[in-house]
Amino acid sequence: MSLRDQLLHTGIATKKQHQQARTQKKRDKASATIEKKTLDEIKNKQLIRDKSLNKKLEEARAEKALDAQVRQLIDTHKIVREEGDEPYRFTDNKNVKTVYFAAGQHKKIISGQIAIIAFEEDKYMLIPGDIAEKVLQKKPSVVMVYNKSATTEEQDADDPYADYEIPDDLMW
Repeated sequence: MSLRDQLLHTGIATKKQHQQARTQKKRDKASATIEKKTLDEIKNKQLIRDKSLNKKLEEARAEKALDAQVRQLIDTHKIVREEGDEPYRFTDNKNVKTVYFAAGQHKKIISGQIAIIAFEEDKYMLIPGDIAEKVLQKKPSVVMVYNKSATTEEQDADDPYADYEIPDDLMW
């Protein structure tokens, strides 16, 4: 004899109470499975959100490390800019900038031995051409002017003006 039968037989519980208990037990089971499913969905959503946040943090760390590498390259190899009367014009964010250099540095910039970079806002620095190559590989947006030497450029065989040299000091 089961506990249910014993309670009904002694009169402690009625059939109606037994039916209510049974339906309540079924409802509790159903709501528990629904709660479990919603908890699983919430956990999955939170896991996806955490993964995306971690990815963003890793990207930010990588960007910061790259900036530190570029800054170290620039700081260890920067060339002191000599003020002069030779203007050099270049574009920076769709604006034409004019910076004055000494004649020697001006010629080195034109020949590609020196590059102009802007790592900080509106502050232009000079670095050697070989270091500019490394900076270009890591963060190309920093390099404002780097004239690669004519030996690395390929000249067009059909160029009718190949025999004529373009003067470097041409002013407009």
